[in-house]
Amino acid sequence: MVLRIKVSSKGQVVIPISVRTRLNIGTGTELEVREGPDYLSLHPLPGDPVLASRGLLRLQDESHSLVRELLQAKRATDGRRRNTPEASGAPQTRASSAESKTLPTLFDPVTR
Repeated sequence: MVLRIKVSSKGQVVIPISVRTRLNIGTGTELEVREGPDYLSLHPLPGDPVLASRGLLRLQDESHSLVRELLQAKRATDGRRRNTPEASGAPQTRASSAESKTLPTLFDPVTR
């Protein structure tokens, strides 16, 4: 929909009632002004941004889960660590130590 409106001497514009009703814009609704190379656009901001973003990152395929993949990768990493000489308490050489080290994951405890 394209509408023509005029800017007042104070820089104000009037948004037609049909548009305000359709977009649920009332008194006190905050609008975001986006500026392009040769245009402006107004976008109503939600009253509660957290609630408005709920489900935004939901996957279309519920069988695919990033958390599930991360947990599986963590279990695989734990399995590799159990088979290393350092985990079993066996003495190790420098070469075997460098080869057996695994990278930390997000789920590893922080050690300092």
